[in-house]
Formats: sequence, structure tokens, C-alpha cells
Amino acid sequence: MNAVTSGLAEAHRIRRPATLAERTLLVGFDDKVYPVGQLTAIVDSLAQEGIAATQALKGAHVSPAALRSHETRVSVNQVIRVCNNAAALSGDPHFGYHAGERVHVSTFGMYGFAILSSTDFREGVAFAQRYHHMVMPLLKLSFQERHRLASWRFRLIAHPAIDARMARLLVELHLSIAISLHRDGMGPSFLPSAIHLPFGPTRDAKVYQQMFGCPISFGRKESSLIFDASWLDRDAQLGNEIAHDETVKLCEEIMKQLHLRAGLAGKVRELLLMSRLAPTSGAAVAKHLHMTERTLRRKLHKERTSFRRLARELRMQMAVLELARLGSARGVEVLDVTMSGSTPVAEQGALTLFGGGDQRSFAAAEPIFRVIARKYFYLGPSGSGATMKLVVNSLLAIGMQAIAEAVALGEKAGLDRHRLLDVLPETTVVAPALVGKLGRALKSDYSPQFPLRLMNKDLGLILNLAAAVGAQMPATNAAFEVNAAHRPWGRSWIFPR
Repeated sequence: MNAVTSGLAEAHRIRRPATLAERTLLVGFDDKVYPVGQLTAIVDSLAQEGIAATQALKGAHVSPAALRSHETRVSVNQVIRVCNNAAALSGDPHFGYHAGERVHVSTFGMYGFAILSSTDFREGVAFAQRYHHMVMPLLKLSFQERHRLASWRFRLIAHPAIDARMARLLVELHLSIAISLHRDGMGPSFLPSAIHLPFGPTRDAKVYQQMFGCPISFGRKESSLIFDASWLDRDAQLGNEIAHDETVKLCEEIMKQLHLRAGLAGKVRELLLMSRLAPTSGAAVAKHLHMTERTLRRKLHKERTSFRRLARELRMQMAVLELARLGSARGVEVLDVTMSGSTPVAEQGALTLFGGGDQRSFAAAEPIFRVIARKYFYLGPSGSGATMKLVVNSLLAIGMQAIAEAVALGEKAGLDRHRLLDVLPETTVVAPALVGKLGRALKSDYSPQFPLRLMNKDLGLILNLAAAVGAQMPATNAAFEVNAAHRPWGRSWIFPR
């Protein structure tokens, strides 16, 4: 069993055969393939707090009217953006749980009807497990029945925007949804026997027991909802064999459409994340995607990326979030702090720092920051510091490319080189960070300042993040292609800084 197949089996534990169902797990973060049911529940819950739908949907590129259309489809990134908005806007510390209570089988359309029309509850469970990725874009779901105990296991997808705070909201949301769906089918008296949570105890730990109505165990490897298997032996009073079979066929057709609408780079990225970024090869990924390695390379090239680039950049990007997750599980606060500034700036102790993580921990570390930096900024939850560094470096890369082209244009058009380089820094359009570079060029000083390979690495990370969040960056992509085209195989090629 190769690393990819092993990672998927560990992550999902889905019974065979379900080939098409498994393949549809490989949907890109920006592919609009999911119904809007969960988004509607979140927006409606925020409305109960007096928060307008336009605020709830800010940045998601979904209109309030679109939430009421059965034709609307949204992406992973859009769902995460709305969840981020909810975390920031809601005054309810357990917003996820209360939003989940608003979700019922009718929220999920055909998927919900197929569960409800199952002739027995075990059949409904098997269907829910196999097809859950039709309607739950942020979740990997598995089921187990052993020693008269049944358990659902929930694992959130790996995504750069899901930090510890967001993960807590999503865990509460999906556990609450699961309980709501069980009560729709099994009756309002359904209660779990226990809940396992993947984060450490909070100050309001007792509130969890009151909400879920059962014992709570914190600090577990994954989220679990455990209940007495005798619930599965009860009569499915709403079951109808003909209706169920027809609905399953419709769901299969929906899944085919979902698969056709997914981009290849997104599938590869999702597959790498689901396999925990375990060491693997392009050949193994290609085999899993039912194509040759050559075809994989060709298709990824058309999407302006490569397997190697996706694997390298995702591994680096996820490291920050994984450190924060591991620290949170052990009661340790982790800050990601990045630095901006050239070598001379660092020697002068005038760096600028960008931090992400717990704000109180950031404030406690300010005496350290004051020693090594002139300015330092708190940007938000874990990963925000690294994200801000990429934003800054995107401006640097594009700015350097623009300066080089502008100087080349001026010289080719007959302007005197010295006058050109003297005047440009006096204009308001040249950023302060680029003024020094013009001064060196005036002196014909092209001494090494920063390896071009590292600039290319940063550009790759920037473009990978852009793909993950659905941002279009044609200028950055052009800068990456120009830098990559001029970089020889040697490691000493430099990028003037």
C-alpha cells in the first residue's frame, strides 16, 4: 500500500466498494460544488444576534438571495470565509453548537431524504458515511460499531485558514448537526453516551456537558460522537425502499457532476493534505487519480503548477498550523512570527515583525520584540504572521520586476541611465524598500543580497496560498515565471535586495 492510499485509508476508513464516492473527496478548495444548506444555517443564526446577512457573507462572494436558491453552489473557501466571519462577529462563545441545531435532514436535500427514507438505521448510517462529502465540505466522516457501542468519528480537512479557534467552532457545529440529524430520524429523545473533543478543557468545560447532555472527554486524538448501538435496532418508521433506491441513484448522478467540476491541482492538493503530506511520489498520486504520471505532469502544467511545487509548498504552509494545533492540545501557546527587512536593516535592529497566534501571548512577548525590531504587529490567529509575510513579499517581488522593466524601458527609449536612476527615487511611485536598490544600480553594485531560489520559493508559497483562498494574482504569477526562467541550476544565483 503506497503512502497516499495508506493516508486516505487512515483518514477516512470508508468501506469498499465506494470508488466514485472516494474520488469526489478530491475537490479543490475553490471548486464551487457544494449546496448552501450549512451556510444558510450559519447566516440565519447570526441574524438571530442582529447581524445582517451582508456582514455574515462579507468576502465570500455569495449574495443573500443566492442562499435561497437550490441551484447555488459554493466552495470550501467560501464556507470557511463565512465561518471565519461568524467567529469574528458572533457574541455567542458556542455559536457552532447553536448553529448546528438549526440544521435538519431537509437542509441537505437529496442526501437528507436518502437518509430519512432508509429502511433501517444501519442502512442510513452506511449511506451517510459513504456520501457525506456531497454536503459537508469541511469534514471527513467515519463510523464504527463495536461491543454494542456505535461511534461517529469526525476529522476536519487540513486547510491553511483553519486555526485553533476556527477548529473549535467547526467541531461544535458538526457534532451538533450530527445530533440533530439523529433526532430527526430516531426521535427527539436521542442522546449520545459520550462526546470526545480534540482540544483541551476550557474554562467553561461544564457547559459542554450541559449542551450535549452526556459526559465529555477533552484532549482526544479526534472528535467522536458515541451512542448506544441499540438505537440502530429500532424501526425506521419513515423508511421506504423504493424511495431510498431512487434517491441513491440521484445522489450518484450528483456525485458524478461534482467530480467533473473539480480542478486537478485542487484534487492533488487535497490528496496530499489528506495523506498528512506523507512522503510520496507523483507516480503514486497519478495512479490514485487513474492517470499516468506523464498525464498528471501535463495537466498540472496547464494549470501553471507541478506536483513537486504543490507538495513542497503545502508542507511548509501546514507546518505553522500543525505546531499551533499540537501546542493547543498540550496547553502551550504557539506564536508564528515572521520578519521583514534586508540584511542591512537586520544589522541595524530595524526589522519589522508580523505575529499570529494568541493575542495575550503576543503581548507578553513584546519585550523580546522590542530588542530585535523597530516595529511589530499582531495580525490575528495562528498563521496570520506567515500570511502577512507572504503579502509583503508579493509586493517586493512584483516591485522588483516593475523597477527592472521600467529602467530597461527608459534606457531603451534613450534616457540617460544616471539621470534615470537619479530621478526615479524622487518620484512618489517608488516604494522606500526599492530606493536602495536603485542606488546600488546607479553605482553598478550588484553584490549578492538575497538568493533568487528563496524568492522563487516565496513566490511559490504566495501562489499556492492564492489558489487555496481563491485569489487571482496574474502579476505575481508573471513575476514567478520570469524569475524561474532566469534562474540557473546553481544555488548561488542571487536576487538583489
